This record gives sequence, C-alpha cells and structure tokens, in this order.
Amino acid sequence: MNKFEGMNLADLMAQLHTIVLPNQISYLPSTIGWKILGIWLLAFVSCVIANRIIQYRRDRYRREAILMLQDIEDNLEIEQQGSALATVIKQTVLAAYGRDQATLYGEKLALFLVDTSNGDARVAENADLIASVAYNPHLNPRPLFEPAKLWVTNHRV
Repeated sequence: MNKFEGMNLADLMAQLHTIVLPNQISYLPSTIGWKILGIWLLAFVSCVIANRIIQYRRDRYRREAILMLQDIEDNLEIEQQGSALATVIKQTVLAAYGRDQATLYGEKLALFLVDTSNGDARVAENADLIASVAYNPHLNPRPLFEPAKLWVTNHRV
C-alpha cells in the first residue's frame, strides 16, 4: 500500500517541500587569469593617467606663455608689444631649454626657433622678425603674435 493513498489534495500539498534554489552566481571572475588581466589593466590605466598629469604639469609654461601673449596683444600699446613679445619668447626658451639657449639673439635665435618649431612654415617665415622685434621699433608686431603662439604651442623639447 502506498503512503499517499487516501489523502486529499490539501494533504498531498502539505507533504511537498519548498523549492530549493541554487546558490547565487558570482559576478566576480573565478579564475586567476581574469584577476591578472584586471591588475594589468588597472596598472595600464594608472600609468596613462599619471603620464597625462605629468605632461600637463610639464606644459604649464606653455599655457602661461600663451596667456601672456594674448594679454600683450589685447592690452598693450603697439609700441610696447614688440619688446613684450620678445620677453615672452625668451622666458619660454628659458623654461623649456635652459639658460644656454635663452642667451641666443638675432640670427642664432631665429635659427633656433626654426629648428625647434616642428617644421611649422609660419614660424619659419617669421622667425627672423620674431628674433629682431625687440630691437626694431619700426616693426609692426601684430602679425607676429600668431607665429609666436604657434611656436610656443608646438615647439619640441
């Protein structure tokens, strides 16, 4: 005889056990390879971020020089702009290359600007004028601001 014979539906339902659910599946990787890949990925991203921060700090002198050139162009009288532009170029050379290069003037400074300009044609065309703008009061410095900004932005160190 069967132990369930003679039981009604309510009694049979009372005999049922609850459903046993499986354990939750973990979203964390369970093999060591994924952990190693995660560590490498984290290290790579950290190095990229650190490199960007270092580059940003290293280029601070460029940002300051661009702001100074813009301020000179906007706020100074045209008679004062030439010597101020030359001063900013010299300060930029000093910050990027050191005192030896900052003492250059005239033709040597023009050649230096061309050599470090990453092949920019506008800088090459105006390098002689940029190098002599402080010594030539009759020279209009207005057209020299754009090539000077290009050199400050693009020169290689």
